[in-house]
Amino acid sequence: MFKKLLIPIFLSITCFAQNQGNTWYFGAGAGINFNSGVPEVLTDGAMHTQEGCSAVSDVNGNVLFYTDGLSVWNSLHELMPNGHSLKGHFSSTQSALIVPKPGSSKLYYLFTTDGFGGVNGFKYSIIDMSLEDGRGDVTVVKNRMLKNNICEKITVVKHRNSNDYWILTREFETANYCSFLLTESGVTEIPIISPVGKLIGGIKSKTIGCLKASLDGTKVAAAIWDNDLVEVLDFNNETGVLSNLIELNDFYLGQPYGVEFSPSANLLYVSEANNESVSNLYQYNLTLMDEGLINERREIISRVLPKSGALQIGPDLKIYQAKMENGFLAAINNPERIGAACNYEQDAVDLLGRTSRLGLPNLYTVELLLIDLGIKKKEQHDQFAIYPNPSTGVFNYILPENLTQFTIQIYSLDGKTIAYELNETFERSGQLSINEKSGVYIVVFQSEDEIYQTKLTIK
Repeated sequence: MFKKLLIPIFLSITCFAQNQGNTWYFGAGAGINFNSGVPEVLTDGAMHTQEGCSAVSDVNGNVLFYTDGLSVWNSLHELMPNGHSLKGHFSSTQSALIVPKPGSSKLYYLFTTDGFGGVNGFKYSIIDMSLEDGRGDVTVVKNRMLKNNICEKITVVKHRNSNDYWILTREFETANYCSFLLTESGVTEIPIISPVGKLIGGIKSKTIGCLKASLDGTKVAAAIWDNDLVEVLDFNNETGVLSNLIELNDFYLGQPYGVEFSPSANLLYVSEANNESVSNLYQYNLTLMDEGLINERREIISRVLPKSGALQIGPDLKIYQAKMENGFLAAINNPERIGAACNYEQDAVDLLGRTSRLGLPNLYTVELLLIDLGIKKKEQHDQFAIYPNPSTGVFNYILPENLTQFTIQIYSLDGKTIAYELNETFERSGQLSINEKSGVYIVVFQSEDEIYQTKLTIK
């Protein structure tokens, strides 16, 4: 049996798709790839876009397709035969978002938003990668309306069941956030409504600004560009409900545009994209909890020339910043550190003659759970096995002979400790029994200098 953990274990948890977010295309023919662990510049992109875009790669990090919400290009940088006339917008902050269909290795949903709350609203199309000899194409399910009168905002959060997804957007002329559930059966057309934001209406430029979720799926932030406001909310990834609004409104120049959480979600970064020649980059410490203190103690990290754009966390867990009509991306190299210690670098990535504009890819970044305990990890070993997997909650294990005293720990995918046991009388084999609801969990066997981990699925 397992005992509940009574002592703290310090671990960092990050979620990133299994290389599916490794290749980015954005701006005027710009691109980067993270397969080597650091951003390497690509100059073969066919897309030229002002703002929103999205891209998805295969499990090896090679691009499958990318889009600006209007057109879709395949891995050969050719327009897909039916990959035209989509209903995004060249000037929509988050014109597109690509999400894999649960239970399928070939189908992807492409969500789009119109610009300035336009009539094309929030729509989706389906891309089938088995078409066109594996290069993919947009199917007959194209430009299906989900909701009108929405802001230029889309993001995705993994459902607590570890299989489905929540697709989030924000309404215009209301205080409502909308959560659409994507399952193996498709996308639900009736969203979960959370009327928890500020009432945003009036001039259409208030629809501008990014919507982002933290990597652990517990928080959401939305920039309201012409309202000089950022909304930060808690998100329940089981029910799809948002709550506990915090308003950030202490902006020196105004017009917040990009938002991004640090990997732990303790810090939030906000970029301005104002019509002046200078834009600030802010850091907010969300661990202060109190709205007044969070605003009062915010840090100005940098002033960017020219105006800045979107922020996007990369597979290397650095946060990258777009700069309008610029040949470089900026980077926050240590996003968990307060103030200047976050190590902001103005010209971090040379785009080799290509140009950044306001947008960076809106990415699906919620699949692979990595647990870093600060010691050597071994995910596979010829003497390490857990079976049956999946099961109903009872698992057998076999461990390598070189382990001595060790602990067994089980975590949920949002990083919460489910169970803990100290094995003082080394036994190479045994049985685990946990009484938890169906889903995916991480089991960790840790000795003094080694760790073995794997995913467990409970049916």
